Amino acid sequence: MKKLLRILGKRGRITIPFEIRQRVGFVYNDVLSFTESEDGRSVVIRREKLCDDCRGKTVSAMADDRTMLLELLDSLPTELKKAAFVQLSESLGRLPKREIRTGPPRIREAETPM
Repeated sequence: MKKLLRILGKRGRITIPFEIRQRVGFVYNDVLSFTESEDGRSVVIRREKLCDDCRGKTVSAMADDRTMLLELLDSLPTELKKAAFVQLSESLGRLPKREIRTGPPRIREAETPM
């Protein structure tokens, strides 16, 4: 394994080297988690999956995903919350209007309680 060095910027930002992103499969807009090691000298970075297949999910599963996302956003420092809001706003702005839904997810016929 080749050692790659990067300098931490004054705002705490760093770029994960392209070779590593390519090898581990990190892509644009991935949600990453950071876990500090017990000795406090290293950090483990993992790609997190917030939704496996949102289109095929039941209402309760989508509500669980929404809760997990809100918990993630609530755990962020204020500056990162602002950055997440900007990113989400930009992403929604690029979607066709018919794909943007607000409010609770729609219940499909198969999920209607008897």
